[in-house]
Amino acid sequence: MTKTLTLRSIDIPQIAKFGIGFDNMFDELLRVNAQQSNNNYPPYNIVQINENEYMISVAVAGFGHDNLTVIKEKNFLVIEGNHALNSVGTDTEPTYLHKGISERNFRR
Repeated sequence: MTKTLTLRSIDIPQIAKFGIGFDNMFDELLRVNAQQSNNNYPPYNIVQINENEYMISVAVAGFGHDNLTVIKEKNFLVIEGNHALNSVGTDTEPTYLHKGISERNFRR
């Protein structure tokens, strides 16, 4: 009697136990998978105005005009945000009661 198995999804931790000597490759696959599933920052909208015009809205709370760069590289529009270490303008870090705005840099 032959049993046929169907692969419906890749379960890397289960496959890794059969791949002795391939530990680095499986670690790299897990790292790449984690990066790909986390590429939705910052959120954005693209609206088609007409056949040749589009409007892009990017939600970049906590960034000022001096922290954002918008450039065109070949056929790509690149929006980059670099958050200054201390954007308040003082030498001391403010005391936050709640900090809900992310300050991570991005390139999209």
